[in-house]
Amino acid sequence: MVDIHEVDESSTGKSSTTKTKNQNSSNINFGTSANQRKRRGLRTEQAKTDYADKVFGGGSKNAKETNYKSKSKPTGDETKLQLIFSSYKAFDIALTRWLAVCANPSSTWRFVCIILEWSGHGVPWFAFLFYLIFTLPKTQIQPETQFILFNLLFGLVLDVMFVGTIKSIVQRPRPKWNHSKDMHGVVHADQFSFPSGHACRVVLMALLLLHMFPHLGAPTQFLIKSWAFWVCASRVMLGRHYFTDVFCGAILSYSIYYAMANWLFLSEAVCGQLFNVLRSVK
Repeated sequence: MVDIHEVDESSTGKSSTTKTKNQNSSNINFGTSANQRKRRGLRTEQAKTDYADKVFGGGSKNAKETNYKSKSKPTGDETKLQLIFSSYKAFDIALTRWLAVCANPSSTWRFVCIILEWSGHGVPWFAFLFYLIFTLPKTQIQPETQFILFNLLFGLVLDVMFVGTIKSIVQRPRPKWNHSKDMHGVVHADQFSFPSGHACRVVLMALLLLHMFPHLGAPTQFLIKSWAFWVCASRVMLGRHYFTDVFCGAILSYSIYYAMANWLFLSEAVCGQLFNVLRSVK
């Protein structure tokens, strides 16, 4: 005999409903395949990139790299002047990178170069000259001393004027390997590289000192010239400037010195008047 049992329809319907809900939830959570989700993610990232380019301007990284390569690649239509300039620029960058032996912050000799950098900084030079002008007794500042102090000060002013103006016009960026976190006492124009203000300043001060003190002994003259040379060299060794920045800064300093020695030196009478005015202000 076969036993026939009655089936509870309510329980059957309940279990069927539960099974259907589980299937539906399964379809909701796992209905999208992994490949589809990946493609959706890729589209989302691309949409973000397109939106950012639309809002902020510019193209994607690949497009920028392509444009840079297309611009930097020779086309054969360059003039001789463009080819010479490109060769000069490539040589300047390669030589500067080779000489930048102290550009790394962990370099052993970087501290020495920093000291040389500060010895040619404009702030200590201005501070030192003003200190002498305002603190030395009037009896000790003879007309000859006034002539030396105020012409050195005038040379510093010309240096700042010419270097700042040229930097603001040319706006050549500093080398990429320059570690700018230890650059202090700089102004807006100092973010640019050409020409080197330190090189112009130290060479000009050296030329003026040697001109005003012609009877200095050979050892003292050698020390002054060595100081100017190593300050100039430290600009490239630190990675602050390209080689041509320093070279042109030195040429500019000689031009300023030549103009001062022939036409622009302040006379002793003018220096005396300036001294009396400044001391009266004090």
